[in-house]
Amino acid sequence: MTTWDDILQVTFGLSVCGIAAALAFKLLRVMTRYNVLLSGHALEETDDAAPLGHSSTAPFRYRLRIQSLEPTRTEYPLQVTIRGFPDGTNTPSPDHHVWVAAGWKSIQVLRTFSTHQPADTSDPYVWQAIFPELPALDAWSFDVVMPCQRLEFSIGFPGAEESKLLTPTFGPYFEPDRLTVFATDQGEPRIRGPITMPRPIVPFILSLLVVLLYVLVRTFTLVHIDLTRLEPLDGALVGAALILIWVGYSTIRRPVYPVISGYRFMTPPWPDEQAAALRRK
Repeated sequence: MTTWDDILQVTFGLSVCGIAAALAFKLLRVMTRYNVLLSGHALEETDDAAPLGHSSTAPFRYRLRIQSLEPTRTEYPLQVTIRGFPDGTNTPSPDHHVWVAAGWKSIQVLRTFSTHQPADTSDPYVWQAIFPELPALDAWSFDVVMPCQRLEFSIGFPGAEESKLLTPTFGPYFEPDRLTVFATDQGEPRIRGPITMPRPIVPFILSLLVVLLYVLVRTFTLVHIDLTRLEPLDGALVGAALILIWVGYSTIRRPVYPVISGYRFMTPPWPDEQAAALRRK
C-alpha cells in the first residue's frame, strides 16, 4: 500500500522526517542571521563621463550604505568589500577612492585601488577593509568613485565559510550579505533587506514545522503514516497553534525604518580640476 511517506520520497527524495529536519535547519539558519539593510545608488556623473553603455575611463560616483537592524552589536569584526567592474580602463588614478562615514569606528584597510599587486591588474577596483564591529542600529555610508558602471557591495565576518544555498550553515552570517549597484540607479536606490522584523518567513516556516510534527506524531506507526488516525479535534488543535503563532508574530513584529535614506549622508561636492591637480602632486 502506497503511503504519504512513499510519495514524498519518490517525488522529492525526502521522507517526512527529512522534511521536518530540513525545515528546522532552515528556521535556525534564518534566525541566526544578523539582519541589515544594504542600499546603493549612483550620484550625478562627471562632466566628462561617456554615455551609459559606452567604454570610458571617466569615473562614476556611488553612495553605498549599511544599516544594522539588530539591537545588539556584532560579536565579530566586520569585513566590507567593494568590487568594481571596469568599462574601459584597468589603471586606477588618484581620483578613484572610497570615503567612509562610519562614526568613530577604527578601520583596517586591507586593499585599495592604488595598492593592488601586479597579479591583480585584471581586477584592480577592489576596496576591502575590516571594522572591529557593527554597532547596534547604526548606519554607515561609503562614497565610491571609480570608472565602473557596475559594482558589487558585500559584507561578511572574516574567517566565516561562504554560505551555500543547500548547506545548513549557522552562526556569523549577514542577511543580506551583498548588493549589486549600476550607474543607471540614479532615481531610486537599490535596497536589499527585510521590510519587517522578524521577517515573515519565520512564522511561515514555524507554522509548517508545527503542522508537520503534529501530524507525524499523531499518525506515525511502526510501518507507515496512517492519516485515518486524525480526528476533528486534531484539526482544532493545529488551527489553534497556527493562530497563536501568527497572533504572536503580529504582536512582536516591527517595521524597519530605513534611516539610511537620510542619516549622515551629506554629499561632498565633486572636486574641481584645481583641487584634483593638487591631490596628484
